[in-house]
Amino acid sequence: MFSLTKIDCSIKEGSGLLAKGEHYTLFNPIKEPGCVVGIFSSPARETVSGNIASKLALDHFASTITDALVKPSAQDIEAKVVASLEYAFKESNRNVYEFGHQLAAGGRMGASLMAVVVQRGIIAIGKTDSGSVYIIRNGEVVPFFIETHRDAATSPNYVGLNSLVNVEVSSLPLQSGDEIIAFSKTLTMEEEGKLIDTVQVALMTGRDSLVLGIDHIFSERMDIPVLLTISVGPEGIYLAEVA
Repeated sequence: MFSLTKIDCSIKEGSGLLAKGEHYTLFNPIKEPGCVVGIFSSPARETVSGNIASKLALDHFASTITDALVKPSAQDIEAKVVASLEYAFKESNRNVYEFGHQLAAGGRMGASLMAVVVQRGIIAIGKTDSGSVYIIRNGEVVPFFIETHRDAATSPNYVGLNSLVNVEVSSLPLQSGDEIIAFSKTLTMEEEGKLIDTVQVALMTGRDSLVLGIDHIFSERMDIPVLLTISVGPEGIYLAEVA
């Protein structure tokens, strides 16, 4: 089987992570080369119930996406990854929403949730509120999501806040040499401009300078989010056990 099997990942905690009730995890649910799942959650409000919602959202998403990716499917790989991602968001929302109502906290338990899934040369990303993800390909920095202005009349879109949740999803086939950069918060236009400048420097000086330079994007030390970087390596051959 030919596949993009070499995936190098690094993750860097943001400032004040635990104090803000933010959580993250990075793992390979199917234990195959070239697969990784990164999940980021943060509370809608910095309260006890918000922190619980953040942890519940991440835990339920992780267990659901693992079951969905392991389960055999007749779909092509991109359709399967996207469907698994959407289902994990749905189940995470349902569990947090029902838990909140059991505690008479309905409407007050909510969390922002973002996930990055890479499997067999496909990347799929979903988010409900905060988070920014970029791909670096052929020297260009391209966002997976185009951020739109949210006015005061727009309802917040958090996992657990309502019985249904709207999930933004984006997916594409990966190429050898691609770099993925994911932030647990949405970058401002100014921060995004600084990111592009940092990437251009890193392309000339090496990948290590990219991770080191990203801290300087943010004006306040306490604003630094969790950072996930994924480097996609060359195609390879591996043997899969057949039952």
